[in-house]
Amino acid sequence: MSLRAQGQVQASKVLKNITINPQAFQKSLEPQQLILLAEDALAVLIDAKLSREQYDVIRRKAPEKFPSYKIVRAAKKLCYPTDISATETSASFKLQALLDHTTERLCQTLSHVIIQSFKELNKLCLISKWGFDGSSGNSTSKYFITMKQTRYCRPIKIEFKKESTCVSIAEYNKIEDEIKKLIDSNITIKSKQLKVNHKLICSMVDGKVCNALTETTSTMKCLICGATSKQFNQIDNIIAKEIKTEDSEPINFNLLFIRNNVMRRITAGFCFLLHGSIYNSGLNTCCIS
Repeated sequence: MSLRAQGQVQASKVLKNITINPQAFQKSLEPQQLILLAEDALAVLIDAKLSREQYDVIRRKAPEKFPSYKIVRAAKKLCYPTDISATETSASFKLQALLDHTTERLCQTLSHVIIQSFKELNKLCLISKWGFDGSSGNSTSKYFITMKQTRYCRPIKIEFKKESTCVSIAEYNKIEDEIKKLIDSNITIKSKQLKVNHKLICSMVDGKVCNALTETTSTMKCLICGATSKQFNQIDNIIAKEIKTEDSEPINFNLLFIRNNVMRRITAGFCFLLHGSIYNSGLNTCCIS
């Protein structure tokens, strides 16, 4: 009895094609080009800064590789958290909704790792850094892409307002109030409930913001003890000055900011000494390990 008589119509067509063209089976051995996932296509669109028209032009050249723009747009909407508020001069998210959405997306991406550690995982902690700054000093130069760049940040608020000390203090206090009211995020993976609490550190600030939050009136003053450059040579007075302890809220980002500046200056000093020693020794190159 033939395959067609048995009701296997597709199998009979395959067998017929093989008998007519014996080389046809080799196509099944070739690796098939899989279409990109919606998230991967969205990453291409964002990295290349493509418009919809540009994306459609590329897709028409390789329809088997790129999904439709409708699918990409749906994936883009999944990246937006809830509780969005917008006015004529500002747009902002609720911090709780932003952290809940960020936690959910991270757990979805790392689900294969979390599933392997279900027995050990009961409660997780998401440590995030936050900060704020004006846009006047931002550079449009291209930098090497790293995870520390603001490109990978989640925007909390953007507002058209002149940067000032009062504005910096008000924004800092507002975010701190929201941080105190945060609750754990509940995530479900494979019918297992996970609780993720949040710890936020204000470290993405510059010297101007530090001066505003610590009420330091001059950029030449130390953010921790308040000493000026002239007072640094007066050892007795410096020792007697009151030093801010870790109980003070501004000390967290003060130390981070000062550490970065100190490390930059120490590195520059060592480079200066190194170049001087190389020049005096008559060597053209050196090796640093």
